[in-house]
Amino acid sequence: MKKVIACLLLALLWGLHPGWSQEIKLSVGVVIDSLPLEDSLATRTGLYLPTNFSTARKWPLLYVIGDGGDMRQVLRYYRNVAESNGYVLAASAYSSDSLSLTRQIVQIGSNLEVLAQMLPLDVQRISASGFGEGGQLAALLPGLIRSVKAVLVLGAAPPESVLNTLRSHNDFVGIIGRGDFGYPDLRDADGMLQGKKTPHFLGYYDGGHQWPPEPELERGVQALTLLAMKAGRADPDPEYIRDRYVAYLRYVNELRAAGEALLAFDQAEQGLDLFGGMLPTDSLKTLRKAFRKMPGYGAQKREAARIWNKEQVQRMDMDLSLEEDLATFNLKNLGWWSYQMEQLKNARSNPNAEERRLGQRMEGFVNALADDYIRLIRLDAVPDYDALILLYMLKTITDPDAWGNYLKVISLTAKYDDFGTALYYLEELLKKGYQDKAALYGLEHTALLRISPEYNALIAKYLGEARYGQPEASDPENR
Repeated sequence: MKKVIACLLLALLWGLHPGWSQEIKLSVGVVIDSLPLEDSLATRTGLYLPTNFSTARKWPLLYVIGDGGDMRQVLRYYRNVAESNGYVLAASAYSSDSLSLTRQIVQIGSNLEVLAQMLPLDVQRISASGFGEGGQLAALLPGLIRSVKAVLVLGAAPPESVLNTLRSHNDFVGIIGRGDFGYPDLRDADGMLQGKKTPHFLGYYDGGHQWPPEPELERGVQALTLLAMKAGRADPDPEYIRDRYVAYLRYVNELRAAGEALLAFDQAEQGLDLFGGMLPTDSLKTLRKAFRKMPGYGAQKREAARIWNKEQVQRMDMDLSLEEDLATFNLKNLGWWSYQMEQLKNARSNPNAEERRLGQRMEGFVNALADDYIRLIRLDAVPDYDALILLYMLKTITDPDAWGNYLKVISLTAKYDDFGTALYYLEELLKKGYQDKAALYGLEHTALLRISPEYNALIAKYLGEARYGQPEASDPENR
């Protein structure tokens, strides 16, 4: 039976919302996906309180930033880890398309203030987290909001300008897949963080640009706890530290047993930085030394260096090619891009594991590169619509299962009366199984296109019935 904690928020909520004057009941062990913290920005904040939550002690807070998406799903993803590690979990969803960065930061700061008054939070242990763009935003918070002491970034590598905002008393934890396009950048960030003396832990696993598996998330949250203990923001718990150390040794040994000598060595070094100074780490030092003598370590290190150099060349080539295509509106080069993406997809079956990961990372890199250009162009007072058309066409190649890219091409080409191109992409979209007829008939800039016989013929062909009737075919005998 779930406990229920009644929090009297009359004074607080009266200041935030004049219409609120009631007692709010917050259930423990239950995902609450909409607290009454909305303001003019129309954001939503969700909450999860561990099942053993009580007001008799102060609790660390993990504040998750979602870039849109399903708030309840984000909370559920973190819930088990928050439960097992004793964190209060809060989450907010923001749309980078509708809110400026400044307004997002202001709203996050406001929400954190409200949560700190609502709940018995340990103000020295407020951490921010997020995946992808949400993780990039989370990484900014310690440098802009004083109450945020640490950050857990998933599936992203914050740029150097963001990492430079971290201070020596901020903790940084990054977890990323080795097939994620941000993986090389996060590895490069290790040296920079070392030089800045920013306490940090970086964890890697096999996977692409996706939410990490729960064991990796668990390791990341545990690193937040250990770094807080090491910094004196949390009371040291010798039993907890010892148990985590034993588990970490087991994890590193599992990597060694799987033949991942290079990764095992890297994670051993991360572990030494994490646990060093809190307990003797001789066993981990011995392991790290042994890894260099493992069969395959030297070969893996040389192969990783080769792949790194190859990846830098490919990234530069892709970046320059796209820049040139946008400058000249070179639609003819879409065939080249299609070939390149096909080559990257073929890399998935390469027997060389590093080549497979490289192909996976480069697929993600090209897709993210197009997204970056789209974001920059849309910020212009007068957007370059030719460039946007080309970019969304490219996105149908780099991310062919994302229906929104096809809809953008149809809308933008129809805006300039290029109905032939719009109809081509409409059919490509319908071939993929798209069935939202209402969206097709409400698409921006398509008022003339969607009443055309050709448009309705395609919808009738793939969806069974068109909104506007088609001329009947003439009888050959009456010609």
